Amino acid sequence: MPVLRKAPTVGCHFLNSSKDWLSTNRVKKYPIMAPQIDLRYIKSSNLIFGIFGLGLINLYYERHLLTDVKNIAIAVLALLFILATGFIVRIGQNWVKYLLLVLTVVGLIGVPVVLNNIVENPMSGIINVAQTILQIWALILLFRIPKTSNAAQVGNNS
Repeated sequence: MPVLRKAPTVGCHFLNSSKDWLSTNRVKKYPIMAPQIDLRYIKSSNLIFGIFGLGLINLYYERHLLTDVKNIAIAVLALLFILATGFIVRIGQNWVKYLLLVLTVVGLIGVPVVLNNIVENPMSGIINVAQTILQIWALILLFRIPKTSNAAQVGNNS
């Protein structure tokens, strides 16, 4: 087993100094404060990332539909849209909850198709139902964030 030795500090005089560059008066006097995001934004974005993961699993089970370039492009764009929505929620943008509300209402119109899909392809249908439940749960979390939250001040208020 090789013996680990301390790296030489030749030419690195700042490493030998007693003061670290983070402990200077300037940094102490003006600390950088990261904006606080409401925890519900984080939880909601985690649910949206779960929807993305379920979409990837569903894509695997429905790979027989990916024979056309058009179908592949639509699937990739839909997954990228879900991923982007998750990141937008993660940074605390307030307006995205209204976008998700519209998308959820439009998606709920297709519930009969999803129920028919459960009969034809049970695994895909169960994944679709799970995605819908996660989407509604994420939406409820977003609408439970108070307007006076710090995250509302960080994100763009519509």
